Amino acid sequence: MIGKTRDLFLFTTKFEMSIWPAIYLLKKEKRWNMTAKSTIPFVNREKEVELIQSKLEAFQEQKRVFDFILAVSGIPGIGKTTLLGKAQEEAHIRGIPSIQIDYEHPLVKNNPIYLLQHVAEQSFKSLTSWKEVLQDYQEHEGHPVQPAYYQERLIDTFVVNFKVQLEQAPLLLLIDNSHYMSELAKEILEDVLERVYSQNRLLIILAGRADIRWSSFELRRRTRSITLTPFPKTENAKLVPDPSYLMLTDQVYNLTRGYPKASVLAYQWVADHLEPSEVSLVDHFKAHEAELVFDLFDSIFVEYILHNIEAPETRQRLSKLLRYVSPLRRFDHNLLSELLRKLNKEHQFNQIDALTAHNYIRQMAALTYLVKWDSARQAYALDTPMRQLLSLEMKFRDRPQLLQIHQFVVDWYLRAINVVTNKDPSTPQSVVYLIEYIYHFAQLWHLEDKSGSLEVEVRQKIADLFKGYYMRERVHFQEEFNKDEDLVELLGDAYNRLIEFVARQVELEG
Repeated sequence: MIGKTRDLFLFTTKFEMSIWPAIYLLKKEKRWNMTAKSTIPFVNREKEVELIQSKLEAFQEQKRVFDFILAVSGIPGIGKTTLLGKAQEEAHIRGIPSIQIDYEHPLVKNNPIYLLQHVAEQSFKSLTSWKEVLQDYQEHEGHPVQPAYYQERLIDTFVVNFKVQLEQAPLLLLIDNSHYMSELAKEILEDVLERVYSQNRLLIILAGRADIRWSSFELRRRTRSITLTPFPKTENAKLVPDPSYLMLTDQVYNLTRGYPKASVLAYQWVADHLEPSEVSLVDHFKAHEAELVFDLFDSIFVEYILHNIEAPETRQRLSKLLRYVSPLRRFDHNLLSELLRKLNKEHQFNQIDALTAHNYIRQMAALTYLVKWDSARQAYALDTPMRQLLSLEMKFRDRPQLLQIHQFVVDWYLRAINVVTNKDPSTPQSVVYLIEYIYHFAQLWHLEDKSGSLEVEVRQKIADLFKGYYMRERVHFQEEFNKDEDLVELLGDAYNRLIEFVARQVELEG
């Protein structure tokens, strides 16, 4: 009876695993009203595809492939899954078998040996020895005595069979949402890869919001990282689904900053809400921009990024934190702690200090994958397209609070500049502070629709601080100012004149 029960369990589990992806995708499609049709068309990834093609062709020509692990990373919705689909298509064209596993599915995520099971079922010609060892492993899983023995035996048996299969044909193994892999699943995968890479018959592409950190030095050497970035304007325009909406490509790009998922959703929204025959289509778009931004916020942040955070209080805090920090280009922990205390309304951040602010940012980075280190600004920061979208959401929904944040940050940086320059005017930090002061000052100027000359105000502040700068700091400021794309947009025609002004200030010191 016990044997029959176990067999029934194994059959049921296998059946559930086989149909689960379809059920899961169906549920996800029902939950995401805007994302259901939002498959990202394949554009702007030619370099990545050429790299994958070169690896697959090397297998065909029986050439050695050193870096057989491609680790594709990027923020949610940047196009990682789309790239995996293209890689699978390229393998199919060349007659190379491929297997894809998505760790977002709960039954996959919670099963550390799912990869072994799925690859075995898909590729092993004989499953006899594998099934016997798998059954022993499942019977002793979680057993307090010698559980490692059965795991090692399972991996050994898998590797033996896998090597036989690889001798017969190379394989493309695609792992999506690798950031959801458990530590044990990663350890098992690493153990397998260390034993099979020498055969030169496996190409594995891992797509995740963060790279897997191998403990094996050899695997680290053989991994090539690919970080996907937003599309440039010309490529983003290729996402337009209907030529009738081509006149809106600039407006959509200015809204999404080339973030593929937001661009696809924006064009989908446009197609659903605006008639292409509209004479003043651009004006019509601008009139409904707030509505579009709110829908994008709900679809991307609420239903796509935050939905996997199970604890409601954590999800609520991170959602609130994202709104508060979105106007900032850099997360100075002292600035953050003071800002959150200032803006707090629900007593959630009223006791925050710099260390707590630091921990909040680390938690936001770990759970949303939207935060990265910005070396130019010497701090962590939100990914640019996400910051843009969040700031727009606040601008349309709560303009007074956005004004309050920019005013607070302007005042904070002004005080911080005075403090650091009084101590040591040559400190590099003062340059970063001055750039950020100008950015927030310009934002505030536009939000308040101030009269007068923004250019004159910025010139005066630069001239005042340059009096205490040495040549090194002047050149440093010039370099950072000249490549700041946000300031190009904020300062408009004055930006080029200010570049010339800064150059003259540097020459005066010289």
